[in-house]
Amino acid sequence: MKKLARIAALLLVGIMTLAMLTGCKGAFETNPKAEEQILQYVQDTFKDRLNGKKLTNNSSLHQEAAQILAKVTEDGRIKESDFYRGKFTHYDGLDKAEVKIACIVLPEGPSEDGMLQMKEFTGDVQAFLEEPLRDLRVSCDMLLDFGVATRVINGKTYVAIAYVDYES
Repeated sequence: MKKLARIAALLLVGIMTLAMLTGCKGAFETNPKAEEQILQYVQDTFKDRLNGKKLTNNSSLHQEAAQILAKVTEDGRIKESDFYRGKFTHYDGLDKAEVKIACIVLPEGPSEDGMLQMKEFTGDVQAFLEEPLRDLRVSCDMLLDFGVATRVINGKTYVAIAYVDYES
């Protein structure tokens, strides 16, 4: 009887361990140093549109960016339909605030299978963000909040940004 109880206990431990490991599927490796570099670059670039505010990596915007990065494949690609989201919202009493979340992808457009290739972040923040932030510089009157998330896949860092802007 004791032997049966021990076998049952070991079996239960194995099942619990397997369940615990299965729960970790959603987590992925990040690059906090790259996130900080990008945040600082955006702070410096948009200082005239921040009304004296110091940007932080807003946790809810960071989470929204991370959700998009979770859809990136092991070869660094994402479906065209998944790489961008935008929604109008009320933000600090402003009616025309818009939350935008986007992965940073290469400019050549989707392949025949509807996939976009993510742009790898190699450390040159200005070269990495110049193109993606060009439209934001033109259309944004006020940058209200910002979040950045990274995902490391096979040693390559990929980035998604999320921000709230206001166009008067």
